[in-house]
Amino acid sequence: MSGPVYHLSLPGLPPRANERLVPIVVAGKPALRHRRAAGVGLWQRVANVSALVQLRQQGLWAPLTGRVAVVVRWTAKRPRDVDAGVKDTLDALTGVLWADDRQAGPLALDVRLGEAEGTEVWATVDLAEWIGVVRRVMCPCCTVCGWPNEDGGDTCAGCLRGFERAERSEKGERG
Repeated sequence: MSGPVYHLSLPGLPPRANERLVPIVVAGKPALRHRRAAGVGLWQRVANVSALVQLRQQGLWAPLTGRVAVVVRWTAKRPRDVDAGVKDTLDALTGVLWADDRQAGPLALDVRLGEAEGTEVWATVDLAEWIGVVRRVMCPCCTVCGWPNEDGGDTCAGCLRGFERAERSEKGERG
Protein backbone atom coordinates (compact mmCIF):
# COMPACT_ATOMS: atom_id res chain seq x y z
CA MET A 1 0.00 0.00 0.00
CA SER A 2 1.38 3.38 -0.95
CA GLY A 3 1.19 6.48 1.19
CA PRO A 4 0.03 9.92 0.08
CA VAL A 5 2.42 12.39 -1.49
CA TYR A 6 1.93 15.94 -0.22
CA HIS A 7 2.77 18.78 -2.62
CA LEU A 8 3.44 22.35 -1.48
CA SER A 9 4.04 25.52 -3.47
CA LEU A 10 5.78 27.99 -1.18
CA PRO A 11 6.03 31.70 -2.00
CA GLY A 12 9.33 32.76 -3.51
CA LEU A 13 12.71 31.43 -2.48
CA PRO A 14 14.45 31.40 0.89
CA PRO A 15 16.54 34.58 1.19
CA ARG A 16 20.24 34.27 0.63
CA ALA A 17 20.93 33.45 4.24
CA ASN A 18 24.63 32.83 4.58
CA GLU A 19 25.97 33.91 7.93
CA ARG A 20 28.15 36.94 7.96
CA LEU A 21 30.62 38.08 10.56
CA VAL A 22 29.73 41.31 12.31
CA PRO A 23 32.33 43.20 14.35
CA ILE A 24 31.23 43.85 17.94
CA VAL A 25 32.90 44.87 21.19
CA VAL A 26 32.77 42.46 24.14
CA ALA A 27 34.16 43.58 27.51
CA GLY A 28 36.06 46.39 25.81
CA LYS A 29 37.74 44.03 23.27
CA PRO A 30 36.88 43.69 19.57
CA ALA A 31 35.25 40.40 18.59
CA LEU A 32 33.29 38.88 15.73
CA ARG A 33 29.78 37.50 15.98
CA HIS A 34 27.88 35.39 13.46
CA ARG A 35 24.64 36.93 12.27
CA ARG A 36 22.07 35.53 9.87
CA ALA A 37 21.01 37.73 6.99
CA ALA A 38 17.78 39.67 7.43
CA GLY A 39 14.57 38.29 5.95
CA VAL A 40 15.07 34.61 6.75
CA GLY A 41 12.65 34.52 9.68
CA LEU A 42 9.96 36.37 7.74
CA TRP A 43 10.20 34.00 4.74
CA GLN A 44 10.07 30.98 7.09
CA ARG A 45 6.92 32.29 8.83
CA VAL A 46 5.16 33.04 5.52
CA ALA A 47 6.20 29.63 4.10
CA ASN A 48 5.05 27.91 7.32
CA VAL A 49 1.57 29.44 7.17
CA SER A 50 1.29 28.76 3.43
CA ALA A 51 2.30 25.11 4.00
CA LEU A 52 -0.18 24.78 6.86
CA VAL A 53 -3.08 25.94 4.68
CA GLN A 54 -2.08 23.70 1.77
CA LEU A 55 -1.58 20.62 3.95
CA ARG A 56 -4.99 21.11 5.60
CA GLN A 57 -6.53 21.25 2.13
CA GLN A 58 -4.75 17.97 1.33
CA GLY A 59 -6.11 16.33 4.51
CA LEU A 60 -3.02 16.41 6.73
CA TRP A 61 -4.05 17.72 10.15
CA ALA A 62 -1.01 16.73 12.23
CA PRO A 63 2.73 16.60 11.45
CA LEU A 64 3.95 13.35 9.89
CA THR A 65 5.70 10.87 12.16
CA GLY A 66 8.82 8.88 11.33
CA ARG A 67 11.11 9.53 8.39
CA VAL A 68 9.75 11.86 5.73
CA ALA A 69 11.19 11.58 2.23
CA VAL A 70 11.39 15.03 0.62
CA VAL A 71 11.94 16.51 -2.84
CA VAL A 72 12.58 20.26 -3.01
CA ARG A 73 12.54 22.17 -6.31
CA TRP A 74 13.63 25.77 -6.53
CA THR A 75 13.13 27.84 -9.63
CA ALA A 76 15.47 30.81 -9.55
CA LYS A 77 16.31 33.61 -11.96
CA ARG A 78 20.05 33.01 -11.51
CA PRO A 79 22.24 30.30 -9.95
CA ARG A 80 22.36 30.39 -6.16
CA ASP A 81 24.12 28.82 -3.21
CA VAL A 82 21.86 26.04 -1.92
CA ASP A 83 23.12 24.92 1.50
CA ALA A 84 21.58 27.64 3.68
CA GLY A 85 18.40 27.66 1.59
CA VAL A 86 17.85 23.94 2.20
CA LYS A 87 18.10 24.50 5.95
CA ASP A 88 15.67 27.44 5.79
CA THR A 89 13.19 25.45 3.69
CA LEU A 90 13.27 22.48 6.08
CA ASP A 91 13.01 24.78 9.12
CA ALA A 92 9.98 26.52 7.59
CA LEU A 93 8.11 23.19 7.48
CA THR A 94 8.83 22.26 11.11
CA GLY A 95 5.67 21.92 13.16
CA VAL A 96 3.53 21.66 10.02
CA LEU A 97 4.88 18.84 7.84
CA TRP A 98 6.98 17.19 10.57
CA ALA A 99 7.62 17.76 14.25
CA ASP A 100 11.39 18.16 13.77
CA ASP A 101 13.38 18.67 10.56
CA ARG A 102 15.64 15.78 11.65
CA GLN A 103 12.82 13.57 10.31
CA ALA A 104 13.54 14.76 6.76
CA GLY A 105 15.40 12.20 4.69
CA PRO A 106 16.12 11.10 2.12
CA LEU A 107 16.23 14.50 0.47
CA ALA A 108 16.49 15.39 -3.22
CA LEU A 109 17.06 18.94 -4.41
CA ASP A 110 16.35 20.20 -7.93
CA VAL A 111 17.41 23.75 -8.81
CA ARG A 112 16.21 25.17 -12.12
CA LEU A 113 16.59 28.51 -13.82
CA GLY A 114 13.43 30.35 -14.83
CA GLU A 115 11.63 33.67 -14.70
CA ALA A 116 9.04 32.81 -12.03
CA GLU A 117 10.92 32.21 -8.77
CA GLY A 118 9.38 29.73 -6.37
CA THR A 119 9.82 26.76 -4.07
CA GLU A 120 7.98 23.47 -4.45
CA VAL A 121 8.12 20.61 -1.95
CA TRP A 122 6.88 17.04 -2.27
CA ALA A 123 6.87 14.85 0.86
CA THR A 124 5.83 11.29 1.72
CA VAL A 125 6.57 8.64 4.33
CA ASP A 126 6.57 5.96 1.59
CA LEU A 127 10.04 5.43 0.05
CA ALA A 128 8.65 3.82 -3.12
CA GLU A 129 6.41 6.85 -3.70
CA TRP A 130 9.38 9.15 -3.07
CA ILE A 131 11.41 7.38 -5.77
CA GLY A 132 8.53 7.91 -8.17
CA VAL A 133 8.34 11.59 -7.27
CA VAL A 134 12.10 12.01 -7.78
CA ARG A 135 11.80 10.44 -11.23
CA ARG A 136 8.83 12.63 -12.19
CA VAL A 137 10.23 15.88 -10.79
CA MET A 138 13.91 15.58 -11.60
CA CYS A 139 13.88 13.33 -14.67
CA PRO A 140 10.64 13.90 -16.56
CA CYS A 141 10.40 11.23 -19.22
CA CYS A 142 8.13 10.64 -22.16
CA THR A 143 5.15 8.51 -21.10
CA VAL A 144 5.28 6.72 -24.47
CA CYS A 145 8.94 5.80 -24.98
CA GLY A 146 10.53 6.60 -21.59
CA TRP A 147 13.17 8.87 -23.12
CA PRO A 148 14.16 11.88 -20.96
CA ASN A 149 11.98 14.79 -21.95
CA GLU A 150 13.67 18.19 -21.92
CA ASP A 151 10.52 20.32 -21.94
CA GLY A 152 8.92 18.50 -18.99
CA GLY A 153 5.79 17.53 -20.95
CA ASP A 154 4.22 14.09 -21.03
CA THR A 155 5.33 13.24 -24.58
CA CYS A 156 8.69 13.89 -26.23
CA ALA A 157 9.07 15.66 -29.58
CA GLY A 158 9.99 12.40 -31.36
CA CYS A 159 6.82 10.64 -30.25
CA LEU A 160 4.72 13.71 -31.12
CA ARG A 161 6.20 13.67 -34.64
CA GLY A 162 5.39 9.95 -34.83
CA PHE A 163 1.79 10.60 -33.77
CA GLU A 164 1.48 13.36 -36.39
CA ARG A 165 2.83 11.02 -39.11
CA ALA A 166 0.39 8.30 -38.04
CA GLU A 167 -2.55 10.73 -38.15
CA ARG A 168 -1.54 11.94 -41.63
CA SER A 169 -1.22 8.38 -42.92
CA GLU A 170 -4.68 7.53 -41.53
CA LYS A 171 -6.09 10.49 -43.43
CA GLY A 172 -4.21 9.45 -46.55
CA GLU A 173 -1.92 12.46 -46.51
CA ARG A 174 1.76 12.34 -47.43
CA GLY A 175 4.49 13.98 -45.55
